[in-house]
Amino acid sequence: MELWCEDLRGTSDKYGGFVEHLYPVLADRAIFEKYLTSKQTAAVSEFTRQIILDEIDDQSGLAYQGSKARPYRWIRALTTYGVLFPDVDHLWGEWWSLDTVGRAIAAAQYVSCLMYPENENPVFAPWTPNGGGGPPSLWEFEGLLYAHHWLEPNVAFLKNALNVARVTEDLKRAVDRLVESSEHDVAARIREDLPLLGDRYNPAVLSSRDA
Repeated sequence: MELWCEDLRGTSDKYGGFVEHLYPVLADRAIFEKYLTSKQTAAVSEFTRQIILDEIDDQSGLAYQGSKARPYRWIRALTTYGVLFPDVDHLWGEWWSLDTVGRAIAAAQYVSCLMYPENENPVFAPWTPNGGGGPPSLWEFEGLLYAHHWLEPNVAFLKNALNVARVTEDLKRAVDRLVESSEHDVAARIREDLPLLGDRYNPAVLSSRDA
């Protein structure tokens, strides 16, 4: 888990291959049922959530170009968490508390991926043949999880958590949290565009893709 942490936090680029194989191991529920106690399983889940939140807390900037952009790391870790542990509501609740500037920035990053067409996202510049990029996919898992999907409790939670009214209110709180930061203007633009692009914001589509 420490090596996974280094990979997610970007402190080392040596463990990408290891992490690809770690995720399927964690997705095998028998690992937890046979080899870990319930207390140990809870510790793994809590550690994973905390590291993802640490990465979210360190987010800065609402303008990115190329496939090496930092937000890709936490977004893919979040989507993969939904495959591994049935308590994504805990992670989501702490993130959307917006207790830190980084969490508010991450909220704007995430919502922008729901709202805008790929070539019109103000946060993530369009994909290019040489540099990659474009907005992160919110239903793409990390690692070798080809036959896996979000756990049912997480899908049920997401269906309730992602609705226009709730996200509109949460995005307003995020913009207010950023009022004294350099990211405020872009976040405010996203908030203003949300009513115009609401027809693209379909939680049923998102949750079915995650499933």
